[in-house]
Amino acid sequence: MITCDPEYYKWTQWFFVKLFEHDLAYRSNPRSTGPEMSGGLANEQVENGLCWRCETPVIKRDLEQWLFALLNMLTN
Repeated sequence: MITCDPEYYKWTQWFFVKLFEHDLAYRSNPRSTGPEMSGGLANEQVENGLCWRCETPVIKRDLEQWLFALLNMLTN
């Protein structure tokens, strides 16, 4: 599989557009993250304001990202 091949990503883009058209894809920010992390944390991974992995204080960063409304997909 070659992900830079237009024959591959045209279907990925088509699928994303369909999700977006049905309000099943949306942008979100801010994101919870730890000072030592490059990625983000799910809300379930924050315990008493601390990262559950390294127990450092969690901070909110504006990291724009696309999310999918999975529960809406299941109920529709």
